[in-house]
Amino acid sequence: MVLDRKLVDGIVNSEKIEDILHYISQLTTLSSQDAKYFSEKVCQVVNLVLDDLLGNKDFAYGILDVLWCVVGRNLLDGDAGGSLIYSLLMLALENNCPVQLLRQTMVCANQILRSKQALYAFFDIGKETSSIMLHLGKMLFNTGDYETQAVILEAVFRLSNPSNRKYWSEKWFPSDQLKEQFLNFKPEEFELECRKFLNSLNSTQGSSRRVYSFICKSVTFGGYKVQKPYDSDLWVDFNLDGQSLSLYCADLNRDEHVSNSQSLWETIMLEKNNVVYCSTAFGVNQEYQLINIQLNRPCADLIGNSTSHKIHGNNVLIVLPEDDIVHSLLQNIYGEMYQGQVVASSQSYDDSNEENPNVSKLETEINSNQPFTVSSTVRKSFSVLAFVRIGRNIFKCSLIMNGALCNEIFHM
Repeated sequence: MVLDRKLVDGIVNSEKIEDILHYISQLTTLSSQDAKYFSEKVCQVVNLVLDDLLGNKDFAYGILDVLWCVVGRNLLDGDAGGSLIYSLLMLALENNCPVQLLRQTMVCANQILRSKQALYAFFDIGKETSSIMLHLGKMLFNTGDYETQAVILEAVFRLSNPSNRKYWSEKWFPSDQLKEQFLNFKPEEFELECRKFLNSLNSTQGSSRRVYSFICKSVTFGGYKVQKPYDSDLWVDFNLDGQSLSLYCADLNRDEHVSNSQSLWETIMLEKNNVVYCSTAFGVNQEYQLINIQLNRPCADLIGNSTSHKIHGNNVLIVLPEDDIVHSLLQNIYGEMYQGQVVASSQSYDDSNEENPNVSKLETEINSNQPFTVSSTVRKSFSVLAFVRIGRNIFKCSLIMNGALCNEIFHM
């Protein structure tokens, strides 16, 4: 495909997001030179409109979809990339930036930060970059969403280097324990180190804590019993600001012939706007509790990969050690969708295999208390064209990292 540069200039100057999206769909067929030219034009538009994005969230998500398609081809470096990093971080630091928009903004910023030229250009902007760094590290304490904390922490490591991390640790972290953990952090094992560090950070928050993390005994997702990631536990995070539960497990799409040490991590987000019903069963086997969640869409829709043949229905069962705070956390996150305890504490539960009849029995008893009408409300698509969903799937995949990828990302 040959790019009509005059037409592109007209489209970009008029800031028509639909027309920009149309050209984005053709990025894979453009020559490298034309694709780079178009990408730089898109970034100019983004820099101009970023200040207005918080007032129009639909447009904001559309712009970030566009950016993801652009940065996915690694077409941004030098001044264009540095300028865009600056604009994205400024957007992320806005006080009223919703946590979902913050997360996607930081993912885009991290992708651009993979370019050393863009990173150097960002720091050439001036002294404001030090203020951005200062506030970015402190955001870890007031962001009540584990996945968002993780991408912020990723940016912190991309923007710092071994020679200045001691300086920044003194600015960011009040406790000696957090400073030591930060300085001993191994970026090449990012997922494992991130879990340890953020668990410690969140545990220091006391009454202002916004993320609570628990190790699950088991998780059944759409009838499929998920496995824990290699060399880690099966974690679930209760995100008060994100109004979600996030689950971290082994890649649901992994090849059985691939060793566990080579498999990726999968992130499953159970957001409030995807939940129609939630309940708990306390006293399961005297020491565990069961969380039962019914979604308003098939479970397979939340992962968007080729594992859909393994995953059926719209129910999620999470078994974890009893903790009295779980009840109030679910009430805070899911509001009226949370129906409290619905089965007797004497109910037994056995999850020793994926198709254990006790699982079906318990699920049936719980579901008998659920409303017959299922809400059809689903998250509104922020994209006007179908191909942008490709960008969203790439965005989700970017959150799944393994050791080899982290080695490449954080090579310094």
